[in-house]
Amino acid sequence: MKKGNIYIIPTKLGFIYTGILFTIFLIGLTYTNNFTLITAFIMLTYFITHMLKSHQIIRNIELYNINIKNDFSDNPISINSNISTNKDHKLINCSVYEDKTEYTPDTYNNLENNISAQISLSRKKYKIDRIKLFSFGHSSLFYVWKYFAIEKTFYVYPKRETDHINDTYSQDLSQNSFNEEEFSHHISYTQGMSAKRIDWNIFAKSEQLYWKK
Repeated sequence: MKKGNIYIIPTKLGFIYTGILFTIFLIGLTYTNNFTLITAFIMLTYFITHMLKSHQIIRNIELYNINIKNDFSDNPISINSNISTNKDHKLINCSVYEDKTEYTPDTYNNLENNISAQISLSRKKYKIDRIKLFSFGHSSLFYVWKYFAIEKTFYVYPKRETDHINDTYSQDLSQNSFNEEEFSHHISYTQGMSAKRIDWNIFAKSEQLYWKK
């Protein structure tokens, strides 16, 4: 499928609607029932009208200033982009592609001129080559979509272990607490003192700089 083209197909509900429409039309022809034929004509008009409206939602959409930032795997990756103003912007959703792999957002916010999506990804280097904007229209009878070509490379880093590190550090401090005697030959470090006489062992325990007398 080419980027920039608009594609549209009936949804499952759309196929059911088409089947009902065709059945009503056949009944009207079989029994020469004008009321049934008029009903089929009204349903057909509704179907075609919503097909054109669904196509219109995506047709005039444009994306620019696409931004994807590096992050850790314990955070969802944020994708932000400006979008051309569209009165039906609330009906539009998106997904991103890396080659043939599609990634669907966990959460998606669509304002009048901005879209913001969050996607949970495992750690690795990603090369996103296109974004798909799609919609089910006002009636959910049609699925319409359009691809936008991009070239975005970003990294998902390994999950952080900050909580574990902090707990371990707090435990080490409690186990290696020190008393005032350890400070008997030290004074608080102030700017201008020689850094060569800073006691780094004390700093490791207290995160405070002390200077050996």
